Amino acid sequence: MAERSALAGVRWEGDGLVLEERPGLGALSVRLKGEPERRLAAATLGLELSGPVGQAAEAAQRSALRLGPDEWLLLSARAEEAPLAAALMAALSGYSGAVAPIGNGTVALDVSGPQVRPFLAKGTSLDLHAKAFAPGRCAVTGFGKTRVTLWRRGAERFSLFVGRSFARSFWDWSIDSAREWAR
Repeated sequence: MAERSALAGVRWEGDGLVLEERPGLGALSVRLKGEPERRLAAATLGLELSGPVGQAAEAAQRSALRLGPDEWLLLSARAEEAPLAAALMAALSGYSGAVAPIGNGTVALDVSGPQVRPFLAKGTSLDLHAKAFAPGRCAVTGFGKTRVTLWRRGAERFSLFVGRSFARSFWDWSIDSAREWAR
């Protein structure tokens, strides 16, 4: 059976706001208990993992979002997901850490445009002003009634990651919330 996203091909465009699925993304949930584990994982991934909680690191088509003191969401091309998981598990063998492929259970949406902050403010209480939540920042938050990982990728561009089982409901909520910007 062919793999298919819960939101395959969705896109909505209004006045100053675009919502669309970000297909082909691999995702790993990574837990690293200490500094030795972080150094091993960073060397394996080619990414800096020592930034503060709430900060993303990017290099070579990979991203690591630090969601907690010992938790990262690692993003890559879908084809890299299994090899990266295997490489990390091998590097961490004998150390305290965990790696779980979650790409099949995660849906990614890109939201962009001049109206992105007012749109997102309808669903989260996070202060998304650039001074409080600058590009490169990330957080796990309640959004509407759904748990979402939010990553600010640019001045007017965010990526949102939601569990596959909530994706359709979240998409419907998003479209309903975006109606004021409909063309």
